[in-house]
Amino acid sequence: MQARTVPDGGWGTWGFPPDTESSTPRTLVTWSMPNPTTRTFTFSQPLSIFGLEAEPVVFNTVNITLEFYNGDDLVGSITHDLRGLAGARLFAALATDGDVFTKAVLTTTDPTGFGTAQYRYALAQAQTVPEPSTLALIAMGPLGFGYQQLRRRVKVL
Repeated sequence: MQARTVPDGGWGTWGFPPDTESSTPRTLVTWSMPNPTTRTFTFSQPLSIFGLEAEPVVFNTVNITLEFYNGDDLVGSITHDLRGLAGARLFAALATDGDVFTKAVLTTTDPTGFGTAQYRYALAQAQTVPEPSTLALIAMGPLGFGYQQLRRRVKVL
């Protein structure tokens, strides 16, 4: 992959806000033929947000899909039909319902490939599990309160 700059650094055009963050980003693109039709992003830590902007190399309208995975489980996908040289779009997702992203796969139906830019992500919050001693202390509270109430009701003669 090579880094290019839009418009004077080897990549012709990009999209415009609000469809993209900027019309002149740094892009990553493969210039050799045939270009890869799939790029897999494997994350070293789970993410709660992942996104990027993509645009096809050719002038035609091309289908591009970004799939989000938690391990081997597909948790969501985004598909756009984009026109090359003026059609970059944002592909981004927020993990919900306890899911995280450990991998994302970007694919296109066109063998000439695509360029990408403006990557964004957020690390998933670590799930904290209470220690057994903490759970025991939490359980002792209601038990102690119940014992105190029981002592007040029982009268010793």
